[in-house]
This record gives sequence, C-alpha cells and structure tokens, in this order.
Amino acid sequence: MKLANSLGVKVDQIDFKQNLDKSKDYCIINMGNPMIGGQHWMAVSNKHKAYFDPLGLPRPRVIPKDYSYREIAIQNPRFGHCGQYSVLWLYYLQHNQLDKFFKLFKDQYDNF
Repeated sequence: MKLANSLGVKVDQIDFKQNLDKSKDYCIINMGNPMIGGQHWMAVSNKHKAYFDPLGLPRPRVIPKDYSYREIAIQNPRFGHCGQYSVLWLYYLQHNQLDKFFKLFKDQYDNF
C-alpha cells in the first residue's frame, strides 16, 4: 500500500480472490487461499472491466469473462514482484496510459 500511496494510485480493495468485491473500482487480489496464505498478486479494475496478471496466466474463474486482458508475462516467475507490478498497472490504467505501461516491459516479455 505504501507504493500505491506514494504514486497516488487509488486502491479500493486488497484481499484474496474469494473476497473480490465487484462494486469496488480498483482492486489488488491474491490468488492464494486465506487458509494457506498468499501466493500471487494481480490487479482488477471493475470500473474499466479489465484485469492484469504480471505472469500472463489465463483468466481465473473469479474474473468475469467480459473483462479485457493482455496475456503478456512481464514478470519472471522466479521473482516476487507481482504486487508492485499490479500497483504500477493500476497507476497507468488510472492515467489512461496502458500502452505506455506495456512498452516499459516490452524487452522483458519478448524474452519469456
């Protein structure tokens, strides 16, 4: 949350996927289980009907089928920066600059 606050990113919910509140505009959800613990973070914008997974994994069932998504991996699976990437995606989404966001990582996802 510190990164989101320092960038001025609006985040309405940070929670596990099972608790995703579709009335919230901007969410960061953990794909793990609350009983076992955290696993992997991704971002959801119910306002824009879009979501982002830094690993480029297929759409999870908790995300509605009509939400837009780019199946592009920008994160190396060996590193745990998914939460930071999710906040950064929300930042660029909230500034209507998603193309600029993906250009930042073009060299990375071309190499995966």
